[in-house]
Amino acid sequence: MDKLIQDALGEGTLNQALSYAQVLIARDPLWEPGYRYLMQAYARLGNRAMVLQTFQQCQEVLSRQLGSAVSAETQAMLDELTRAL
Repeated sequence: MDKLIQDALGEGTLNQALSYAQVLIARDPLWEPGYRYLMQAYARLGNRAMVLQTFQQCQEVLSRQLGSAVSAETQAMLDELTRAL
């Protein structure tokens, strides 16, 4: 599925990428790359609110389940995407 998401993002089939990533996150809510994929797709759709909401959801899940914060990679992606929108 990871490869399918990357391919969908690369081909610009953003709704397909969103669908795949949502399925994976539903199966494993701690899979942080899935949230980054969602953030990328939402940003490419111009949906800043969903980028922020997805980041917040990731942050809450990791904090609640693991007692940890998002990775530096996810934080950097949020910063980059929100600057671009």
